[in-house]
Amino acid sequence: MSYADNPYSTWGTIAAQAETNERADFIRKTYLHLAGAIAAFCALETVLLNMPFAAKLPEIMFSGRWTWFVVIGAFMAVR
Repeated sequence: MSYADNPYSTWGTIAAQAETNERADFIRKTYLHLAGAIAAFCALETVLLNMPFAAKLPEIMFSGRWTWFVVIGAFMAVR
């Protein structure tokens, strides 16, 4: 496949070529999305850190010889 056959070569415009008000709208939406994601992360962390098992969790994670490998494996499985 050559670059001339690229079906996406003429698909839409890039942000640098958009009108000023469209660029401003894009930036506004991007940062509102980022602010919402940060707020959701803070809310989730608040809930998780106030759970009754939150104080015991580090002790459980580091208690045995192989438990840390289980934690790493869980992260890999979720990913």
